[in-house]
Formats: sequence, structure tokens, C-alpha cells
Amino acid sequence: MGGYCKILKMSERTRKIRKAWRMSQGKSMQDQIKIFMDLATGKIKVDEKEREE
Repeated sequence: MGGYCKILKMSERTRKIRKAWRMSQGKSMQDQIKIFMDLATGKIKVDEKEREE
């Protein structure tokens, strides 16, 4: 079961990256970096509704 938990954590990270990617489309490099940093520090949360099953 340990491997399964790792996969879940990975998909969580992937979702965060996808969300950041969507949010940062069409923005300047500076803004994109800020969005990714906010996500990394947990300032931006991934919505439950946005999760792809």
C-alpha cells in the first residue's frame, strides 16, 4: 500500500501544477513564477471540485 500513497501524493502535486499552469496562462514570467511559488508554499489551494478522478 505504500506505493499507492506515493502515487496519490504525486497526483496531488500534478493537480497543483496543472492549476498553476491554467492560472498562469497569458501572464508575464514574473506573475507565473509568483503563482507557482504561492502554490508551493500552500497559499493557493486546489479546489475539491477541480480534481479529476
